[in-house]
Amino acid sequence: MKNMKEQLYVKTQSFIFAHMELLRRTYPELDTVVNWNSLYKNVQNRLRQFNMAKNYKSDEIIMEVLTRYDKKVKKKEEIPNVEAWMKLTALNCIRELNRQEYPVTAFRKIPHDPSDFETDPKLVKSMMSNSEDITDLESENRSQVRKAMSKLPSYKRELLELRIVQGLSWNEIANHYISKGKNIKVATLRKRKERALEELRGVFLEMIREDK
Repeated sequence: MKNMKEQLYVKTQSFIFAHMELLRRTYPELDTVVNWNSLYKNVQNRLRQFNMAKNYKSDEIIMEVLTRYDKKVKKKEEIPNVEAWMKLTALNCIRELNRQEYPVTAFRKIPHDPSDFETDPKLVKSMMSNSEDITDLESENRSQVRKAMSKLPSYKRELLELRIVQGLSWNEIANHYISKGKNIKVATLRKRKERALEELRGVFLEMIREDK
């Protein structure tokens, strides 16, 4: 009986043999910049992480990624690191499918203590909730967080959204910036996140003082 690693390799090879000829004919430039085995395994792991491996195949996710890649190519948009971009795009596809299957139905109340942004990232994450099943107070709190976030510079807001709202790992965030042509070290990203949170706490505290 084959072990899991061998089974994974067979499935990976199956994808390559099923689509590689078409991929090479359609996107010859990808042959030297994308490790298909690595991409396939990455997608498989993400599907397992979200408990979606039974409902979706890695092939389906990768083909969707290629569709989005094709759109960027036709728009002549540059992708500095194609493989990193594809892995991040695959993760986003899986997150989109996951949100469609398991929509947010709960919203956590946000206390008026800006220090909680440091100890409970879910307070920031809650601003992205699409749930309509919330109270008036919760709706007001959500509005306050969104307003505070909107006052941050766009690059700080993006980092907080990637780390706290989307829940990406630091390596995934680094790959996100690499795909945009920005090579930023993880240690630097960590420091920027702390500074962004500090500024967010200050903005939120100032808003509270103005309301009093």
